[in-house]
Amino acid sequence: TGCRLSEPFRGRIKGKYLTVAPESAKAGRTRDIPIIDDALMHTLISMRAQTHLNAGNGKYRDGSLRPNRKTHEYKYYSKMFKKCCTKAKIKDTHFHDLRHTFAVRQWLITGDIFWVSNRMGHASVTVTEVYARIDLGRLQQDFPKLVRQRLRVDSTSVKSIKAAAH
Repeated sequence: TGCRLSEPFRGRIKGKYLTVAPESAKAGRTRDIPIIDDALMHTLISMRAQTHLNAGNGKYRDGSLRPNRKTHEYKYYSKMFKKCCTKAKIKDTHFHDLRHTFAVRQWLITGDIFWVSNRMGHASVTVTEVYARIDLGRLQQDFPKLVRQRLRVDSTSVKSIKAAAH
C-alpha cells in the first residue's frame, strides 16, 4: 500500500479505502489509500483491533484509533518486522523500507513518478524522485520479470492500474 507505519492506525476505513485525515497525514492533506486485497483488509482490521485493545484509549470522533501516546502501540509491528528480518538473517532492513519497495515497484509498472508521488502521500515529487534513482541494468539482472512487465506496459495498462487504485 505504501503506508507509513502509523497510517493504518491514524486513518479510517471507508469501504475499500483507508482515509488519512490532513491532521494525521505527514503532508497535511487527505490521503485515500486503496486496500484492494481482501486478505490485506482483514489483516488491517485485525491489527487495528489489537492495537485498540492494547491501547485502551478508544477512537476519535472520525473513527480513527486513538493510539496510546506514551507507548505508541503501533510500533510493535515495526519491532516484529525487525525481529523477523533478524531471524531470516536480513541485515539493515527497516519497516520503512517497505515504502521504498512499493514506490520502486509502482514506478517500474506505471512509469509515472507523479502518480507514485501522489500515491505515496508526498508533498512534492522531489521526495519521490529519490526512489526513482535506481539502476535499471541492475534491476534487469535481479528482477527480470518486473522490468519486462514495465517494458510491456502500454498507456491502456497504465490507465487500468491507476483506475484500480482509485
